[in-house]
Amino acid sequence: MNWKAIKNIYECVLLYGHKIKYLGGDKYKLIVYYPSEQKCRKVEYRNELTHGIDIERHENGQKHYETEYQNGKRHGTDTGWYMNGQKHWKSEFHYGKQCEIYTQWYKNGQKDWEREYQDGLAHGKYTKWDESGKKLCEADYQNGKRIK
Repeated sequence: MNWKAIKNIYECVLLYGHKIKYLGGDKYKLIVYYPSEQKCRKVEYRNELTHGIDIERHENGQKHYETEYQNGKRHGTDTGWYMNGQKHWKSEFHYGKQCEIYTQWYKNGQKDWEREYQDGLAHGKYTKWDESGKKLCEADYQNGKRIK
């Protein structure tokens, strides 16, 4: 384990009162609690880099977000939820770059907007709806620039 990782552990445990679980080698898991002792966040590290699944919960216990990391970069699915358990967003990442479709929903479960990504840039369709499901607008993007 390198000194940056040791410093991070020191700060988390001694300064902030978080819990650390050693997983062997250069891996450890940080566990953060609310004052109510409800688990707030659980995240794994390899040295000082986030590596594995990062899960944070609302104070009522419902998931707030779940994000996958590899060597400090988002890699895989990134999903968020409202406090009522309704999905808020879903996106995909490939080694830190957003890819595929990012979708965001209103609290009532209706889609808010959706955008296609490629290599971290808006690329393809963007669509926006109102809370009742009526389509408000559409646009096309190529390499991060609006073309239509």
